[in-house]
Amino acid sequence: MNKFIKLPLFLGGVCLFFGTALAAVYNVCQPVIEHNEMVKRNEAYQVLYDGVQVDGIKEVTYDFASNGYTNITGLVEVPHGSASSYVYSLTTDNPQSGTVSFMLGIDKTSGKIDSYSMITNNNSGYASKYENNETTLSELKTYTGQNEFPAYAGATKTKNAMKKAVDQALAHYKTLGGNA
Repeated sequence: MNKFIKLPLFLGGVCLFFGTALAAVYNVCQPVIEHNEMVKRNEAYQVLYDGVQVDGIKEVTYDFASNGYTNITGLVEVPHGSASSYVYSLTTDNPQSGTVSFMLGIDKTSGKIDSYSMITNNNSGYASKYENNETTLSELKTYTGQNEFPAYAGATKTKNAMKKAVDQALAHYKTLGGNA
């Protein structure tokens, strides 16, 4: 057989073998990964709220990106104690200084921000100042979208990116029938 035919056949066979092996590994690992992500997410909700009823968490399906909510990556309704909150998963979109992912809870009845937790921070700027969840939450509790967003010295780009994400969550909350 011609060497110009042998080499592509050999390389095709190698690709087929490794592609099949990769698919098999993916099928074995995917359920474990999904389970671990669910456990991690439920632990995050328990950090946000005491008395969270994990089995009562309901995911809200919505096409955020195509409706202008580009910073919202997910939304769930979380019952906790006698209350319930919408918990938004948010990611900033400031390519100059990296991204920050955080969770923000908005009380379903009052429309007030009632929980906050930084999830990941690969921001090269001042996002680490927003990592103190309790300090940031105490400042966010008074934020309504109309007043000054919590800021830290030197964190202008980070503040603007965080503000945009929080404003999108507050705006989306209003579309759910919120009275904030």
